[in-house]
This record gives sequence, structure tokens and C-alpha cells, in this order.
Amino acid sequence: MLQHIKKRIESLAQSIEHRAMVIVPGAGYVYRNLDVDFPFRQFSDFAYLSEWYYPESWWLLKKEGDAVQVVLCCQDSDPAIERWEGKRLTPEAIVALGHADEVIYRQALEPLLKQWLSEVPTVYFPFEKKTQVEALLTDVLDDSNRRPVRPRAYLDVSPILGAQRLYKSEDEIKHMRHACQISAKAHESLMRQVKHKTHEYQLSSLFRDVCFQAGSEHLAYESIVASGENACTLHYRTCRDAIDPNGLILVDAGCEWQGYASDITRTFPANGRFSSEQRDIYQIVLEAQQAVIDLVKPGVGFDALHRKANEVMSQGIQNLGILSSTSYDIKDLFFHGVSHWLGRDVHDPCPYSDQESHPMVLQPGMVITVEPGLYISNQLKEISPDYHSIGVRIEDDVLVTEQGSDVLSKDCCKTIDTIEDIMNS
Repeated sequence: MLQHIKKRIESLAQSIEHRAMVIVPGAGYVYRNLDVDFPFRQFSDFAYLSEWYYPESWWLLKKEGDAVQVVLCCQDSDPAIERWEGKRLTPEAIVALGHADEVIYRQALEPLLKQWLSEVPTVYFPFEKKTQVEALLTDVLDDSNRRPVRPRAYLDVSPILGAQRLYKSEDEIKHMRHACQISAKAHESLMRQVKHKTHEYQLSSLFRDVCFQAGSEHLAYESIVASGENACTLHYRTCRDAIDPNGLILVDAGCEWQGYASDITRTFPANGRFSSEQRDIYQIVLEAQQAVIDLVKPGVGFDALHRKANEVMSQGIQNLGILSSTSYDIKDLFFHGVSHWLGRDVHDPCPYSDQESHPMVLQPGMVITVEPGLYISNQLKEISPDYHSIGVRIEDDVLVTEQGSDVLSKDCCKTIDTIEDIMNS
């Protein structure tokens, strides 16, 4: 077994009860229509524990005292299907690649479960996969011939794995840095080529193409490409509108590399030059982002990041005076958190508070986003129309280090002068 996978398993085993088992299902094909399926992506917890990126698989662990047994279950050999979809690796080949020390075919899964369920009283599994796991357990537990003892407790393994995934190894950081480097090139390609594009979807397509040409297999999430007023919608999904030639374009997009995500947002003027009002808002957001990044270091509470962003942007907006004669405040312009965890998932399911419900304290190895934003929709009627439809978000991926922080996405340009230089070169 690969050494880093072994360490993850040892950590998980230490965190569960002494007589228990863990069941983690892999992802399956999701059908779009008839016999056409969506692109396959492995379930992140399953990938974390096995780095096996094939469908219809299962991962099991049994702990009795100090004894720990791990089994990876792969698809059965099926020559008829393999003729259409390609050769499936044998259990022996999977063991040789280091994904697990013991691998079985799917047909051997239920007999193994019958045995294990009679030996341990507690079952852990990801509750988000409840339907999938319950269907499997029902098949096993309802077997009238040799019914095993029913488990006394079902517990969610996701919080345990989420806490483990909070700290990234050197290899994981390397993958995330490379994902950021690919995404940075894609963002800059959009800035360079926007003058030749007329619609949001063309930029979205270009981003995907640059990432896939660089070897990425997946985007980390569906890209947000929002022009003009659309940039004031936080999770704008349509990406079908014409580009406003005098507006800003907000692009929130990132790719994956080796199963690890990047998450970068850049905002730039469609015509290559920021107007004075666009420049005002952009500079406030940029200064807030830098202030938060400067704050990132071991020992800082996660909640302090948002307070810093709010403080800097509140002061910047106050200096502009655009809210002085209105009933609005900063919450009407900045209505989301400034940060989230990043890893195998773009919103890694890691804890935001400790066991005493205190905000998590930043420690080396954690990776976060820093993404302040200001959104002045044309629905905010009391604000001068000169500032309407200006939506700005700037987002980078930041590693907490022993000394402070390391911006993994630093290759992606974001100063006003640099953006304008790229767009007009």
C-alpha cells in the first residue's frame, strides 16, 4: 500500500471505536439520459482513502482492538462489458499499484460484510451516502439463510475524515499548486481573448479548454462567468448572456489536478480599461484581500479573516461616500463569507469550529480561499447609478505555513495595471 494512504488509514483507525467497521462507497455512473452518463468523478472521501479512480467500488475497514483490516472492492470482471468500456484491472494488479493491501471483486463483497457485521457492533459510513449504503446493508441483513447480528450503532464517518483532510501533505499541496498554475493561465487567456468574444459562454468554454489542454481531467466546479449586472449575483449559473462591452466580467473558475481543486476569481473590464467607478470598487476589494492574506498565519482564528475583510471594505466604502445618503450598509454590498476550506473539494468538508464550538484556529498545512467582494446591483436604487452593476470579487488560494502564508494562486495577475497591460498587449 502507498505509504501516504497507509498513514491516512492509520489516522482514521485511531479515531473510531475499537470494535467497528467503516464502509465508504465509491461513486458510480450518473445517467444523464437513457444510456448517456455524466462525466465520472470519484467520491472525494473514497479517493482520499484509496486513490482508486474507477466506478462502482467500495472501501471497507474493520477494527478489533489493535487489529485493522482494510479491503478495497472493485468491479467484477465482465468480458462482455469490457469489450465496450475497456479492460478492468484485476485485484492483484490493483494491489500491485498500492491502492490497498487486499482487493476483492464485487461478488465477494456481501459474504465479507455478513462476516464482519457478525463481529463488530458499530458501523461508520458517510451519511451523505446513506441511500447507497443502506441499500447494500439491507441486501445483507435481510438474507434469511444466514442473517448476521444487526449493528447496534451507525455513526457518520464524514466529520472524522473532514478533520483529517484539514491538513494537507506536501504532495497534496503540490497538486493544488499545479491546479492553481493551470487555472491562472486559463484566467489570463480569458483576459487576453475577451475582445474577440461576445457572450459569457464563450469565455466559459475557453477556460475549460485551456485547463483540459494542460491535462486537467475535471473542473473543480462549474465556472461562473458573469458580465455586468450578472456579476452581482453570487452564484450566477446561466452564463448565456451577451457581454456588456462597458461592464466588468467576473470569472470564478478553477480546475482540478490529480483530484485536488483550485478556486480562483478574477474581475476585469470587458473593454480592457477600468472606469473610474470600477477602479474605485476594485481597489477597495483588492486592499481588503491583501489585508486578509497578510493576517493569515498560525494561531489566527478563522472568524478573524471575515472581520478584517469587513473592516477594510467598510472603511473604503465610507471613504467613497456612496452609502452616506442611503439606508444601506456594508452587508448589502458584501453578503458572503470571505473564506472557506479547499482541498479535494472546492468546499472541503472540514470543520469550522472545534469540539468546544470555538472557531478553528489556523495551523500549518491548512489551505483556505480568500475572496472578498463588493456587489452593487442596480436594485440598490439609493446608490448613484454611476456605481450600478459593478460586481467585484477577487479570490486566491492560500496555504497556511509555519512563517505565515503562501499564495498558491499567485501566478494569476490581479492588480489594475497588470490586468490592463495584459488585456491591451
